[in-house]
Amino acid sequence: MPFIGTASDGHDYWCKRVNSNHEREAVVNEVAASIIGHRIKANVREWKIVTVPDWMTGHPVGEGQYCYRLDGRPLFGSLDLHTGVLKRPENVIPHVTEDSNDRHVPKLLALWMMCNVEEDIQVLADEANDNTLWSIDHGFWFDSWGPPWGFSELDTLAGKPRLPRLREEISQQHWEHAIDSLDALDSSLAEEIFSQIPAEWQVKEFEIEKLSRYVLSRVDYTKSELRRMQENQPRR
Repeated sequence: MPFIGTASDGHDYWCKRVNSNHEREAVVNEVAASIIGHRIKANVREWKIVTVPDWMTGHPVGEGQYCYRLDGRPLFGSLDLHTGVLKRPENVIPHVTEDSNDRHVPKLLALWMMCNVEEDIQVLADEANDNTLWSIDHGFWFDSWGPPWGFSELDTLAGKPRLPRLREEISQQHWEHAIDSLDALDSSLAEEIFSQIPAEWQVKEFEIEKLSRYVLSRVDYTKSELRRMQENQPRR
């Protein structure tokens, strides 16, 4: 279970450890999804690798069956949103017409398709800011809902995520911006992701290269799906 902690920068972060029962791939997925999200300017929370100070090594976290001790390895930290309310949009994307969500939603859809979220979509709606939507909790992405890193091909059922529907029309320019944003994903992606992975997590470079190739192989599919959604979206 993640826990909330205050980092040296004074901000609170939801922290995930590498040795959780979700395995190391979960924290790697968090880093990868965050970097991909920032590249295409999708609404993902700011993040950082959190160093565990010596005095906290062995410190118990959580209660009961969820209690564990920190082993000293770096943590993945996602910036907390105190005014955020968790949403799991299984059927319909919420709050599309509030704040600037009509600008954010096409890029969130792009992120979900690029990273193959399967059915694991979670967002925070910021109640203090007109329900702005933020994508969070990316540990099971990249086809990791069963065994981690399944990397299912597009011609299989598991290769295409089940996405919630739109009920409101979104401006054409926001769809175009989302489509164009995918051009920011290129062969340098693997190097950027690997450079942010702590050595203590014992992740091999070829593993990140494989993950990145999987993402890049989905660019054309994602662009095509965004255009289809653009054409078939509800009209005012």
